[in-house]
Amino acid sequence: MGGVNFLQNPWFIDDPESFRQNGLIPEGQPGANVFSAGSSSTPCGFFQIASNPDPLTLRPCMDAGGGSTWDPTGFTPTAADFDTYRGAPDSYNYAPVNYLQTPFTRFNGMLSTNIDISPDVTAFADVRFNKRTSAQELAPTPFFSIFDTPGLVIPESNFYNPFDEDVIGWRRRIDDNGFARRFEYDVTQFQTTVGLEGILMNEYFWDVSFGKGYRTTTNVDFGQLYSPNLANAIGPSFQDEDGTIVCGTPDNVIAGCVPMNFFGGTGSITQDMLDYVTAPLVDNTINELDQLQLNLSGELFDLPAGPVEFAVGYEYRREKVDARVDSGKFMESVSGNVGRGVTGTLITNAQYFEANVPLLADVPLANYLEASIGVRRDDNSIFGDNTTFALGVRWQPVDGLLIRGTYGDVFRALPVSTLFAPPSDSFPAAQDPCRIGNWDNLSGAQQSQCVATGVPQGGVNTTDTQVRARVGGNPDLQPETGTSLTVGLAYSPDWLPGFNVTVDYFAFDIDDVIASVSASNTLVGCYTGFVDSLCANINRLENGFIDSIDAAANLANEKVSGIDAEFRYTFDTEFGMFRAFLGWTHLLERETTQFATQGFATKPLRGYHDLASSDTYAENKINFRLNWTMDNLSVNYAVEWIGGVQYEATFFEGGFQNVDGQDQYVFGELIDVPAQMYHDISGTYDFGQGTRLSLGITNLLDKAPPYIDAGFNGSTDPSTYRLFGRTAYLRLSHSF
Repeated sequence: MGGVNFLQNPWFIDDPESFRQNGLIPEGQPGANVFSAGSSSTPCGFFQIASNPDPLTLRPCMDAGGGSTWDPTGFTPTAADFDTYRGAPDSYNYAPVNYLQTPFTRFNGMLSTNIDISPDVTAFADVRFNKRTSAQELAPTPFFSIFDTPGLVIPESNFYNPFDEDVIGWRRRIDDNGFARRFEYDVTQFQTTVGLEGILMNEYFWDVSFGKGYRTTTNVDFGQLYSPNLANAIGPSFQDEDGTIVCGTPDNVIAGCVPMNFFGGTGSITQDMLDYVTAPLVDNTINELDQLQLNLSGELFDLPAGPVEFAVGYEYRREKVDARVDSGKFMESVSGNVGRGVTGTLITNAQYFEANVPLLADVPLANYLEASIGVRRDDNSIFGDNTTFALGVRWQPVDGLLIRGTYGDVFRALPVSTLFAPPSDSFPAAQDPCRIGNWDNLSGAQQSQCVATGVPQGGVNTTDTQVRARVGGNPDLQPETGTSLTVGLAYSPDWLPGFNVTVDYFAFDIDDVIASVSASNTLVGCYTGFVDSLCANINRLENGFIDSIDAAANLANEKVSGIDAEFRYTFDTEFGMFRAFLGWTHLLERETTQFATQGFATKPLRGYHDLASSDTYAENKINFRLNWTMDNLSVNYAVEWIGGVQYEATFFEGGFQNVDGQDQYVFGELIDVPAQMYHDISGTYDFGQGTRLSLGITNLLDKAPPYIDAGFNGSTDPSTYRLFGRTAYLRLSHSF
């Protein structure tokens, strides 16, 4: 695939069979099996007028390649220069201008101290400080009038309007004069803990501590348009006696306004125009945490097999978030993400008790056998109270062999940020099932569902591959609950010193999973699963186009089970010491039910990349590490192996369907992602006195990430695979 060049195009599979046999063949080459489907907000424009049902674009700009390849100097467009927007062939390629790796600087500091107050009491304190500055840059602002200035039109009286009528809807990628969407973050975090610990009556260990955490995040957002000024700039305008284009009418000039030219392609929007309609937006979020802990542990009494050990404790935790957004976002008077700030506080009081009970010791087939029990009660200011239990067993039948198992309740309260995060806009990858191009693929019932939710008969004339979703916190969410089970063994044989192996089976069954129904699943759930509550989250305009989808958090179910195995071997030779590690994770089950309360079908995920969550669930993953140490020199070699998976080609839809009277997930056209293997090597030399020199090469064989057409922006899964090729680093460190 030519290194990572495919990351530079939002390509989608057009011919799955050819793709399977030949790999990716780009557009313009013989036998091309993919096509480019970027954004419909392009530098050449996307315009809708009442007299023509098809959107229009500036064809000379498109023919010149659009963007920076177009020179508008001396060009004044007329209506004849605009013709039908063709969808994918005219779309904008946003991939090359998005940051795939975020630049940042970070400073960390920590102080820690212990002071003996008496032989039995010690005071301790630590302070941590962290400061990070970073930046993120996305493709230039994709202005959409239906989202950013709903209800506004560019009137016929606008000087730059080449049509003899109002422009009722328009899109324009504003890449003029280096204009870009950039987000700069400044995060300062402070945390301190002070406390006392000691021994009570020579047999009980106790500690009490108080912690305070404070974090402030300032986000400066560049590249958005201020709607009131934009309304002036696109309104009526005229040319005065001096040849200057002026906002308003001769009888009512808008002072200070600079008319904006959306129609001339890249370069037609001047810096003066941008200066009038843009301004930096500043958000500030403050997070606070207060935490008080008291713990007591020791031995309760003796049994024939040994003492019964216990631990008991209390925790008070107060979390607060205060998210203050820019007034432009608060009043929804800017383009892009808007929403109001929120403030919320979450207080938890918790108590716990744990005990280890020895049952047998030093008897045949039981060097020792012990059981553990734990109980915890959480009293939450929002969720109320909840009590969970856990049981465990540890059994050593012979020397070197340990068998263990635990079973317990799962209770996960939501962090305050999840409850009270400010709402904002997002534009995830999704297609409207009710579009004209898909109408004939829908059943009669599905077509009726489209019409019932505001779609005109025959479908919506859209080819968009992104929709607007509204995301944010939800104070009505409830905690996750469920069960967990782990069973395993650890073996360290006497006949092979330095070798040990652990094998564990794990299974989690979680209800009320804290998640958001993705835009894609909301659409599928409404029009294929007929879930009315999901249909209610889809907001359409009068013409049937999707305005937004509320990414309302849902109560779903997830199941996962598998096997974790680790093998370690350490041995010493006259050539140095070797340490080897082999880890293997095997998924037995991984499935999700997005909307359990509606009987929504379960989606299997093991062995697949999931478009909705953008996560990859390989059935097998293996990690191998080999370390060699001799004197002050240490060398490490590592291998990461990720098993092959499959994914659904974006434009060959599957989804939840009724098969033989039962709802189930039917995968669409599946594409194989082969197994991936990465090699890393590094070395460290210790000069003594705290000075160390490290040198390493990651992705030694320059392995490119696999292509996944649903992988938004990068055409892959950056959370699983490595985006970049071979990388080298050199690090010099000194510890004081």
